[in-house]
Amino acid sequence: MPEIILGIVIALFVYEATGFSPGGIITAGYIALFISHWQFNLATLAMALLTVLMVKFLSKHMVLYGKRLFAVYLFTGLVLSQLIPQVLNSATTDFDISTIGYVLPGLIAKDMGGQGIVPTIGALVLTVGLVKIAVFAIV
Repeated sequence: MPEIILGIVIALFVYEATGFSPGGIITAGYIALFISHWQFNLATLAMALLTVLMVKFLSKHMVLYGKRLFAVYLFTGLVLSQLIPQVLNSATTDFDISTIGYVLPGLIAKDMGGQGIVPTIGALVLTVGLVKIAVFAIV
């Protein structure tokens, strides 16, 4: 589980160097931990994108800022990452759609909503790559 610890440290360095957050301080470590399970990573990013779209829609009808906005991102990501895989998995038996945890989509979506989708994914990919390189160097 060195990915989690290295993910936190490297995420801080990437944020300081680039000014872009990789979707939360713990996100890169968990993505790196599940790097060989591409379907989980893809489902997590898909739920994060859906969360951003949903919160953008909600923000047109509600006053969202600060901790309230953060809570809505986390709650929406949690609900979507529970609901959508259940519906899709019951509709098909070909493959299992699951996210990495229930908090990660909301954390990633929060940064996507604040700094943009491309910078967040770019910082996340960079951080995950550096974490995997560091893990291979250590092990």
